[in-house]
Formats: sequence, structure tokens, C-alpha cells
Amino acid sequence: MKLVLGVVLYANQPFDSITLQSLSSIDFESIGLEVLVHVRDNSTIGYGVAGVSKVLNGLDFFYDFDSENLSLSKVYNRIVSMHNYPNAFVFLDDDSVVTKGYFEELLKFLQSSSSIAIPTINFRGEMISPGRIEGVRGKKLTTNDIVTSKENRDLVAMMSGTVVKSSVFNLHKLKFDERLSIYGVDTKFFLDSSDVGLGCYVLDYRMEHDSALRALNYEFNKMYFRFSNLMQAQFIIHENKKFYKLSLFLYFPFFIIAKVLRLKDIRFLKLFKNYKFFWKLNR
Repeated sequence: MKLVLGVVLYANQPFDSITLQSLSSIDFESIGLEVLVHVRDNSTIGYGVAGVSKVLNGLDFFYDFDSENLSLSKVYNRIVSMHNYPNAFVFLDDDSVVTKGYFEELLKFLQSSSSIAIPTINFRGEMISPGRIEGVRGKKLTTNDIVTSKENRDLVAMMSGTVVKSSVFNLHKLKFDERLSIYGVDTKFFLDSSDVGLGCYVLDYRMEHDSALRALNYEFNKMYFRFSNLMQAQFIIHENKKFYKLSLFLYFPFFIIAKVLRLKDIRFLKLFKNYKFFWKLNR
């Protein structure tokens, strides 16, 4: 079984990437997997191929750098377009811990009839992925709501750790929506895959992962940008639903107030300025 592992570097240099470090410790041959690590250096300065080679310690890899900080949707589409006929693509952030156990569970998925697989993802002891969409809102799930080592319907998930068989791109012609840059790329992909009848096989594997949107220690301007990007993304994510604009404009005030209360920071009331901007932009 041949896999292309897409790893996106931006804030972390190769030797700081937990993902690259964890991949280098895995004996893929003993699992029966042939892997190529596609390292997308999404920095503008370039971390260099030598650092990647040193960290991966003999693993086959492709170093991809062109001085552009591409959106995640473009990076993912780029990775898919540059490799012919692997059995599947695995998408990873640069701070995801993966183990031999993850790939052993992945191998079970590859032998199934399902097309897309996801791990469960925890942040501070709480499962934050997968979830579901109800109307225009995300719904948090618990482990009781999903069945592992089986295909589940109507799930959305974080992209890190997601496995997609090549047939999803070759036969179903799915792509990552390049109108989205950071937030919403994953959600839109899972909704699009659900629209063509594809479910999600949930790996019997729990991945620990940070969540920038849930951080309590934050720099205001960065967090404000994240929330703004997330709000704008909703108009693309939900564009195929009836009355989605009205639903979003009714929902956003609750979204903003919730952020103010959770973070105890009235500066996030400035998000109402975005509310007015989005009304003009999307009406």
C-alpha cells in the first residue's frame, strides 16, 4: 500500500515539527506501507531541504517550496495534483503526533470499502473532532455518538490525520474549495464529500491536538483575525442551504457574545463591525 503523507510547515521549522519527528520513528515497512512524505514549506523564507532530510532520517520525501504562503486549500490541492496513483493521501499539520498505532488502524481502513477516514481528536481531554453540522452551527459530539472502525454518516472533522483514498479525487472529482483560506477548508470538504454519498470511517485512534480557536492565552489581533476568517467562511460553507444568509445573520450575534463571555474580553465586540461588512459583501 502506497501513501502520500502531506505535511504543511509554516510556523515550525523542520526540527521543531512534532509531526516530522514522530514520522521518523515509525518502521513503515513492518506495517506493510510504502510512504512518501510531501513536505510543503509554506514559509516565505524557506527552511531548506537539509533540515527536512535530517529530521526524517532516511524516509522518502519530497520538499516543496516556492516562497509563497499558499492557503491551505491550495496546498492540499497542490499535494494531490503532484502525485499519481497512491492508494491514499494523508493530511497532517506540523504539530500532530502520529504513532505506529495510527498507521496500523489506517491499514485496516485501506482494506475496507470506505473512501475517507478520520481519527478522533482531543484537546485538553475533550473530543473536538469529529462533529456534525446542524443548520449553520457546529454540534459537538462525544465518543458515544460515533462508531470506530466503521463508516459514519454526516460527520465533519479537522483535517489533520484525515486519510483520503485517491478515488475520491479521481472518480468523484472532489477538490478543496480554494475560496477558503484557513478556516472552513476541512468542513466544506466533508460536506462536499457527504453530498456525493461518502461517509467517514472513524479510526480507532485518538490524536491529541492544539486548537487555536479554543486557546485562553492569546494575542488579541491574531484571535480577532481567526474569528473574522471563520465568520466569512460560513457564507461559502453553507451556500447550498436554503435561507443560509438569514440564518447566519441571526446566528452571528450569539457567536460574538459567546466569544466575549468565554474569553472575558469585550474587545471581541468589534466583531460586530465584521457583521456589518459581511452584510454588505454577501447580501
